[in-house]
Amino acid sequence: MKKTMVIILISVLLLSMTSCLMDPPPAPTLTPTPMPTPIDTATPLITPTATPVPTATPAPTPIPTIAITPTLAPFAILLPSGSAAFAVGGGSDTITFDLNNDGTPDIITFQFIGRFGPVAPGAITLSTPLMNMMNFDIHQCNLEINGQPIIIQGEVMAGLVIITDIIGSDGMYELMIPEFGPSDDPQTTFIAYPGIAPINIGKLYETPLYNLKVDGSGIITGRKRGQKLHTWFYDATYELHGGLIQEVKPNGFVRMDAPVTAMVNLPLQVSPTDATASYTLNAGDTAVITLTDDMQWFCVKNTSGQKGWFEITGFYTINGMPATDVFDGLMMAD
Repeated sequence: MKKTMVIILISVLLLSMTSCLMDPPPAPTLTPTPMPTPIDTATPLITPTATPVPTATPAPTPIPTIAITPTLAPFAILLPSGSAAFAVGGGSDTITFDLNNDGTPDIITFQFIGRFGPVAPGAITLSTPLMNMMNFDIHQCNLEINGQPIIIQGEVMAGLVIITDIIGSDGMYELMIPEFGPSDDPQTTFIAYPGIAPINIGKLYETPLYNLKVDGSGIITGRKRGQKLHTWFYDATYELHGGLIQEVKPNGFVRMDAPVTAMVNLPLQVSPTDATASYTLNAGDTAVITLTDDMQWFCVKNTSGQKGWFEITGFYTINGMPATDVFDGLMMAD
């Protein structure tokens, strides 16, 4: 038994030694990792783009301007002064009329306020006697054009809104609101409507119910009360300038033509701008005050045709004396 075990151990030992002397097992084959294909990072060739040549824009064909002739409304009536009235309303009323000739009728509403409150519609018309108009004692007109308000105040207003035309060729119409005024000093307020809001463009002495004339020529004429020296009137002329009515005074003066007699010696000068002595109007001399700016300066011409100028301060003071102590013949009425 022991012999058998020894033989087995020797056999195992021999087998192990044989295995060590044999060729080693082949090494494992390594599969190479493929290298990445390099990416060409060279800057790509850019083909230049040609700059487009600008094409000239043809000039627009001019459109000829066509002059538009305004459509003039026929006047309704000639007023006592000769003014052309295109529409008239009185009391509290509404007039529909294209004031600025834009093809759209304008809505003109008005209410007159008198001694007894608002004047009723139809209470005053153009045919109402003037004394009856005065009896309402109207002092205010609440006027609206297309909802845009304006208030006109006055004394003894006629209660009428009259549409007229100062310049017949411009296609624009104006409103007149006349009043008789205190002490029979009539006046008329003119309202224009350029399309946005009503505008007060002037208040003139006189009324178209008396002597104020608007005939579409662009010139308004009428009697006007002078403001200086005494009570007198002259023929005034007005025109539209810069959208407002202004009086036109040739060379800055208007005619007075008041015959007077000197009560004291009055030295006169050559002109308002030349203080050189002209001549002396002696007490007892008759003369005519011919021209004035109705503010400060007056021209006197004697019976020999000599002319000279004197100056006033205030309403009628001449060299510290009232004008009535210098001249006989002046009118001092209220």
